[in-house]
Amino acid sequence: MFSLGRHELAGGARFEWTPLLTLSPTAIINLRDRSTLSLVQVKYDWPENLVLFAGLQAGLGSRGSEYGGVVVDPRMGSLAPGARVWLRLARYF
Repeated sequence: MFSLGRHELAGGARFEWTPLLTLSPTAIINLRDRSTLSLVQVKYDWPENLVLFAGLQAGLGSRGSEYGGVVVDPRMGSLAPGARVWLRLARYF
């Protein structure tokens, strides 16, 4: 469990641009405050059992919303999911 809200809507899709390239967007939306956690991942299958994964995750919303930043302690600021970018190369045998 990582979300604070009780009323959430989640959706995702997978698009195969080519047999080697796949794009997967995902969104989790808080229905009360309309903030969103968005995630996009790209997968590229290289030859010789190599797979490259790249992705981006970001919380979108106004301050005070679940994914925009909830104020936990006014002296310490707000608590929000950080933006993340990653790149991973995997080899399967």
